[in-house]
Amino acid sequence: MEQIKGMNNKCQSGELEEQLQKSKSKLVKTWFEDIVNTYPDKTAQFMKQQEDQFANPVGTTLHTELGNIFDELLKTESSDDLVNYVDAIIRVRAVQDFAPSSAAGIFFSLKKIVRKEFKGKQEEYLHQLMNFEDKIDQLSQVAFDVYMNCREKIWELKAKEAQNRTKNLLRKFPDIEWNQAEEDGDYS
Repeated sequence: MEQIKGMNNKCQSGELEEQLQKSKSKLVKTWFEDIVNTYPDKTAQFMKQQEDQFANPVGTTLHTELGNIFDELLKTESSDDLVNYVDAIIRVRAVQDFAPSSAAGIFFSLKKIVRKEFKGKQEEYLHQLMNFEDKIDQLSQVAFDVYMNCREKIWELKAKEAQNRTKNLLRKFPDIEWNQAEEDGDYS
């Protein structure tokens, strides 16, 4: 996967990142709540209130990985770990049958949250905010790729399972002869 790189921006270098780092806890908490609100009400309430990682592994993972992703977005160039952080979140959403736009789109809400945090200071940080938002766009593209890979794997598993069920069903008929190629799954 490609790393997310910031644009060269000499204007007020690092000031926005410092402000974002200071506000990290608040921003990540708001981001977490926005994402949790994409779930049904009872699930969202549970995910917000239950802090035990064993009772609420999805909520705990989501909160932890959002913090890690936020840290990656503050770097000039993301590390290879970014894809793993995104994967931990998106893999669950892919299994839960979220649409691609809903699964990968959760990262776009961070733009709105950051804009709200810097309301009135947007001109001061304009170039850096644009750079940060570009990183979020790239992050969403990575998330979409991860989502599609997960869905592809799910469909491969479903197809393999259907194939195995059909084979097992047909094996119940003694008149059907199987050759080794069919046993190995080679039908060419």
